[in-house]
Amino acid sequence: MLEARYWLVVAFVSLACGCGQAVAGGAAQIEWDSCPTQAQAFSAARMQCGWLNTGDTLAERPVRLRVVVLRNDPRADDAHPLIYVPGGPGSNAGLDAASLKGWRSWQQRVGWHHDIVLFDPRGTGESRPRPTCDKRDGQQAPVPPLRAATGFNSEADAALHCYRALGPATAAQLGPTAQLRDLAHLIKALDATGAQLWGVSYGTRIARLFAARHPERVQTLILDSMFPFEQDDLLALPAQIGGALEQLDTRCKHQGAACESMPSAQVEQLLAQYERTPPTLMVTAGEGRAQPFTVTPYRLLLMILFSTYDRGNAADTRVRLVRALDGDPQALAPLADRLRRQAQDEARNEAVFWSTRCAFGGGVPQERAWRQALSAYPALARYLAPARGAPVCDQWQVPRLDAPGPDAAVNVPTLVVAGRADTVTPSAWATRFVRTHPQVRLVRVKEAAHAVTFSNACAQLAVSRFLDDSADARMPDCDAPRDQSGR
Repeated sequence: MLEARYWLVVAFVSLACGCGQAVAGGAAQIEWDSCPTQAQAFSAARMQCGWLNTGDTLAERPVRLRVVVLRNDPRADDAHPLIYVPGGPGSNAGLDAASLKGWRSWQQRVGWHHDIVLFDPRGTGESRPRPTCDKRDGQQAPVPPLRAATGFNSEADAALHCYRALGPATAAQLGPTAQLRDLAHLIKALDATGAQLWGVSYGTRIARLFAARHPERVQTLILDSMFPFEQDDLLALPAQIGGALEQLDTRCKHQGAACESMPSAQVEQLLAQYERTPPTLMVTAGEGRAQPFTVTPYRLLLMILFSTYDRGNAADTRVRLVRALDGDPQALAPLADRLRRQAQDEARNEAVFWSTRCAFGGGVPQERAWRQALSAYPALARYLAPARGAPVCDQWQVPRLDAPGPDAAVNVPTLVVAGRADTVTPSAWATRFVRTHPQVRLVRVKEAAHAVTFSNACAQLAVSRFLDDSADARMPDCDAPRDQSGR
């Protein structure tokens, strides 16, 4: 469910696809069918699975989105269901049998008093068709070894190759305009009198944009780990990685004498070493197989950033950095494996990633702004500076969206949830948004990381109370020290 992508995390994915044109039409409806047996047997609560036929076509095939509804009351459908909007962009909801078992366990634990609607956005997961960058004529392309250190420009060239294979029409039909249309079809097909949207990470952009354009269709808005429209993806990267290193240092300081040197200093030494001689590790590749993975300086920085997605990883990351400095780079394999799995996850879609990001802008930032972003983290600057020279969105031409400005009115009751230890979408972003929109409610969660509504009990309680009474609910103090339950 953790879904972030970064400027060039596609560094080691081979890009090729064959896709056609998309058109719109027809009335949307859900065809209910059977759910995976394993997931059904997991709980006595009612679950419905089906396909949303949107009436659109993509790559000359009908768009069918996989939909699963976790019913709150087995006797009746909910007129105000809570619809999960995945992030990424290009991530899916996780509707395979194993993931649905996790969703059902989670549903019973959080106890939200509404139906929860899960769907794989177009082009992702089980939804069809899936024109992607790593398939040719519907066949899975061979995954290349992760050996070669690739430059930023080569990844931009690979994205351009994918875009040309997709064609402009299909690329446009994978972006947010079509995603908003799908969301409208879903709400109508559910016969919901007012949906409640729950966006996480980049999904907060889609949820906010839909609520801004269709406030009459949205009853409430939950924004977890929000990514503001005014925040440039590339300009944010130095602060995200720098914040991850600062967080490791802070936790190291709390260890006292047990922490002999700061993780940021250790990473600086490894960056210098790996710039000269990038080591090649062996990482898992499924079915007990191993795959080579070359750790370039840029990949090392992404590995550090990804390690902070979950708050409990700091101690393990520090140990692995020490072992790598002692001459055992294979100690970094678990960090590299997470990056590899992110890039090679077949349920994600890199074409959706670029079509969505580029529709929101994603161009080359001004040189002065880029220099300023790098200047705050001089130890990282030389390794990140070349990213500005790989302008994927200058090549990936899709219609641009006019997103709401920082001062645009929020016309539906909104709750923003932010983890204090989130380095991907820092809580400061949420704080600035709420200062501009004082009617929006904010819950900051002490020491929680990214996507807090999935795992933090206090954040889940806050959402539950807000859903029950968005106007007057008393929010729990999630920013104070808590017991193990988080309540």
